[in-house]
This record gives sequence, structure tokens and C-alpha cells, in this order.
Amino acid sequence: MIVDIRLTNDRAKDERRAALWQVNATKAGDWRTKEQPESVLAPSSKIPGNSDKPIKVGINGHCDKLERAANMLPIHIARGNNSTLTELKDTGYHLFYVPQSGSNIKAGWSFIRDLGRSISPNNLEAARILAHHMKEAHEQGLYVEWTSHRGGSKFLTHAMKLLAQRQVKLGGRQKIFLSDHTSSHFDADIARRAVEMNTSDAKWHNATPGAAQLIAGKAFGSAELKCSINELIHHTPSDQRIEKIIDIIAKGKKSYKKAASTGSIAITLASTYGLSVAFASALVKALGSTILASVPSLNEGYHKSSTEPLKQLIKKVSS
Repeated sequence: MIVDIRLTNDRAKDERRAALWQVNATKAGDWRTKEQPESVLAPSSKIPGNSDKPIKVGINGHCDKLERAANMLPIHIARGNNSTLTELKDTGYHLFYVPQSGSNIKAGWSFIRDLGRSISPNNLEAARILAHHMKEAHEQGLYVEWTSHRGGSKFLTHAMKLLAQRQVKLGGRQKIFLSDHTSSHFDADIARRAVEMNTSDAKWHNATPGAAQLIAGKAFGSAELKCSINELIHHTPSDQRIEKIIDIIAKGKKSYKKAASTGSIAITLASTYGLSVAFASALVKALGSTILASVPSLNEGYHKSSTEPLKQLIKKVSS
């Protein structure tokens, strides 16, 4: 069953139910949602929803208010690119807002509670509404880019699974991007291929090395390998498989070396903030990038490198 949001407008307006909102930038540079949620995902003069200008939709994870989510998602939709962010301010974007219960801090760690559990009724409802919008966009022939932040990956993945159950094929007109995801990107990869999402982007997920990503998103490091094997078996021509296998092994070796080099993080911190290398190294060892990357308040922005959460902490301490 896929839920029609037009039957639930009152609860959606009161931020008690997942809904789609149009978000526009103000002259002051912040983001504001319209007073009413949108019933359909429709193109506009600035965003026609074609291959050149796809409709961009953000999906929030932990977030206590609609307006907070509206201001948090743009940098993730823009992939941390300032020029893309400027374009987004001109066109606006859509936010699929999923209300969160409990404190913002606890919500950031809810992935631990949910490990091994089936999806809750409220989250299932949100996924069904999201699947409805995906299906409707497909029926209109629209090109759409869906970007999830942290726990939003769970709703996005389940929505695609619901479409797959109904054997909906999107024909490559829609694509996804997971930012700091707190659910397995291997599951998301299987789901996006099942509904024929556009999978042409080599980089379709981004994450800091936090507990949420290591445990849930990366499945203790196995998700990346599973994605590569799945692509090798099901989506690589037989005459290209040997070359692909070599590439997978090479990338795995490179990632291991990078993860093992905490010294490079210390050097980056020292040069950026005028610290001694010895002090920076001690800070990295004492705090650990994994712990810092797990703090929800340090993960609202888009992180282009694993040192970003640590940099943000130093800024807060020194300010």
C-alpha cells in the first residue's frame, strides 16, 4: 500500500505526519518553507524536472523542527559545493520532512535501538508516502534527485523497496544520494537497482567515520564490498569482470591505507589551526574521529573529509 498524502493534509501541516514541503531561500540567506505542504511533486519554470534541471528533494533524518530541517538539507543536496548551493538558492528545493520523536540527541543514536528491528508503523507510513511521490513523479516522466541526511536513508531505502514490491521501474530518471547515512548503503544499492534508479554516479553516498556509519551505514565495513560484488555479478559484462575485480582490490587496499593513517589527520589539524603536530596527534588519539563523527551536533553540515567533525569541535572550543 502506498499512501496518498492528499488525504492527510491537516496532520502534515501540523508537522505530525511526513509530508513534502517547498523550501525557498530568503534575502537574508536562510531557508523558509511555504505555509502549506505540497500535495504533488510538480515541476516549475525554474525546475522543469528534465535531465538538465532535475527536481531536487531532501529527506531529513534526526531533526526536531521543520524549519531546522529546511536549513540543514541544502548543503547536503549541493554535496558541499558552494556554486551548486547558490543555484539552489535561486530555484529552491523540496523537503520531504519526517517528524522525529524524542530529543534531537537521542534521535541521532536511534539507529542502535533500531538494529535488527522491523520498521515502525510511523516510519513505514513515512516510507509509503515517499514511495507515493516517487511513483507519481515517475508517471509524470520527471527527473528527480533524492538526497537523504542521516536517518533519512532508512525512509528512502524502504520507499524504494515498496516500489520494487509493486514492480515499479523508474527508467533511470531518478537517482539517490545518501549523506551520513545511518542505514546500510548496500540495502539501498540493491533497492535502487531493483527499481531502475539512475546509478551512473560513482559517488552516491558520503559519510564521516562515525558509529552510525560504521555500524549501520557501512555494516562494519562490509557494505562497500557487498556493493562492489553485487555490481560485479549483476551489472558488469562478463568480458569486463577481470578488470573490475582488479579495480575492487586496488580500491580496497587504498581505503585501508587511508583509514590506518591517523597521522595525516593530525598534520591537517596542525597546519589548519596552528597547533603543534604533537598536540594534534594527542588530540586525535584522545578523542578519536569515530567518536566525534558520532556526535549529532557535529554532523549537521556536509563533510568533505573525515577530519571535519574534529575541526568543528576545535572551532567550538576555541571560540
